Amino acid sequence: MKLTCKELYEFMGDYLEGNLPDDVMCVMKTHLSRCPCCEHYLENYRTALRLGVSCCKEYAEDEVPASVPEPLIQAILEARKKK
Repeated sequence: MKLTCKELYEFMGDYLEGNLPDDVMCVMKTHLSRCPCCEHYLENYRTALRLGVSCCKEYAEDEVPASVPEPLIQAILEARKKK
């Protein structure tokens, strides 16, 4: 099994959370070790996640505006449960 860079990007979140089957995880690690562009993308992805979490901490106790769609709220709550 091989992954293109574009395919790798689609799996990035699951890769960082360790939610991929072992064979896919192995292919991802191999690709990342050989592709400096994807390795750079991974570091930027991690940074974006870290910044997003730190920015949202100050608003964690605020009420969610009524304009925020319920499916988005539920997706965020589910993602929090995984951590």
